[in-house]
Amino acid sequence: MNVPKLRFSEFSENYKKIKLKNMTKLITKGTTPRKYTDSGVNFIKVENLLDNQIKNINSYISYETHNNELKRSILKEYDILFSIAGALGRTAIVTKEELPANTNQACSIIRLDNLNDYNLYYLMERLHHFDIKSYINKCQSVGAQPNLSLEQVGNICINIPNKKEQDRVGRLIELVNKKIELQTKKIDALKLFKKGLLKCEYNKIKSKNLSQLNNVAQIYQPRTLSQKQLKKGVYPVFGANGIIGFNSNFNHKLPQITISCRGENSGSINKTPEYCWINGNSMVINVDNNPNINKDYLKLILESQNLKYLISGSGQPQIIRSDIAKHKIPIISIDEQLIYIKKFNLLESKLPLEISKLKKLNLLKKGLMQNMFI
Repeated sequence: MNVPKLRFSEFSENYKKIKLKNMTKLITKGTTPRKYTDSGVNFIKVENLLDNQIKNINSYISYETHNNELKRSILKEYDILFSIAGALGRTAIVTKEELPANTNQACSIIRLDNLNDYNLYYLMERLHHFDIKSYINKCQSVGAQPNLSLEQVGNICINIPNKKEQDRVGRLIELVNKKIELQTKKIDALKLFKKGLLKCEYNKIKSKNLSQLNNVAQIYQPRTLSQKQLKKGVYPVFGANGIIGFNSNFNHKLPQITISCRGENSGSINKTPEYCWINGNSMVINVDNNPNINKDYLKLILESQNLKYLISGSGQPQIIRSDIAKHKIPIISIDEQLIYIKKFNLLESKLPLEISKLKKLNLLKKGLMQNMFI
């Protein structure tokens, strides 16, 4: 039977396989305008399709361009945008808030033939979780830069239930998405508050007894484990920005403060768990042998400072040890450090809890998508 693993008990009919072109009255795309303007009609790009929503629009075209040169790609309410170049498979539904709006050739515009036959949220999520990589590999006209043609978009074949079941699943998806959105906003607000507090408190001490990091800490890059070594063991392996696997050995018994020193996260600050292996894409700022530096104080101070100036390398961004060694931080007494840390205690405990809630919501959604879609 052509049915998903998980569904509402009142439904038992088989799903139908339908090509996208048989559900729509229009599948098209836009083009790059000759000229942008400072204001006017919203011009939506792939980078604006985030979390199944349209966000952060900062490009505009004139009404003349919108109504003439780019007339074919004038967006309407309830259009589904589906990225077909660059970051493939991003989706969003056009709402009244974005209009008037237009788009370029990296986004396909999917306009349903009859909105009463389909649930938009269901269809959008189904497209978002469509196995594009597999589909592209089956298509013959694939060049060096993977992308989809409008014809290939139209030939996408998806399994879909009747409208009532679409509505039930669509409402569930919408509810989970709203919870994820609210949780994300909560975390963003906490991060913004912490950023402001960090700046405020740091400004009070930023000129006090400045010292180079190499005078207060051991600075080094540990040995990097291979991919094979990340699959077995009980000790977490800490990469540039979090745990990336497990190993049978650890190279640090105590928690450490690290600075990511390779890739796009270069300059970000982390505190590792105890009994872990720290990989070589992080620089360890080890103060185990310095009783005058509290690790939590060190983390907060480094977070207060913008370390992006340390980044070098045109191809692969990186931070080297000799530059980190010369970086200066303010040193205050241990008692003052403890008072400094106390101001951040609530935030430092609350943020990980809220981030954990968001991860659980995303896992819940992933599980629903895997089991309610076929």
